[in-house]
Amino acid sequence: MSYAVFGGLTPVILTLWLQHDTMAPAHYVAVLAGLGFVLALWPLAARGHAMRDGIGSATMAR
Repeated sequence: MSYAVFGGLTPVILTLWLQHDTMAPAHYVAVLAGLGFVLALWPLAARGHAMRDGIGSATMAR
């Protein structure tokens, strides 16, 4: 489903965006990469993973 949505909307969005910004494709990729990174870490944060305590602290507490 996501391939259909993003694959279908990407040409339209970039065509409109290119009228205002010549770096639109690079910005589009950067925004989607940032969104993917945030969405990848979201489940860890929701479970209360101890990311801020440093590497290995979650395994040492067990």
